[in-house]
Amino acid sequence: MKSTHIYLLQDNQQRGPFTFDQVEKMWNAGSLTAVVPYWHEGMSDWRQLEELFVEHISLLPISSIPQQSIANRFLLEKMVKEQKKANYQFKWFRIGLGLLALGIILKLIARGLW
Repeated sequence: MKSTHIYLLQDNQQRGPFTFDQVEKMWNAGSLTAVVPYWHEGMSDWRQLEELFVEHISLLPISSIPQQSIANRFLLEKMVKEQKKANYQFKWFRIGLGLLALGIILKLIARGLW
């Protein structure tokens, strides 16, 4: 990961390449947020930056990660899972809302009111 060229998408512009260390420094300085899209070679699509750190930590041997980082890793992984679950639930909410609207429109058409 250290030698991987990472690209960021900010203000609708692709920026980079950056090394992982450069991205980490920008993150620690507060100039990047967790939802900034990133991409590097081998990825099929852009992902949110928070996933980069989970990916990076998951590649390290567990013995080389300080205990506090291990706790942060699991917290970050939990946050990513919760966000994915919320996105999934919202997707189904939108589908349900769309089907409800479609049902109402079809009833109006059937009654000749549309």
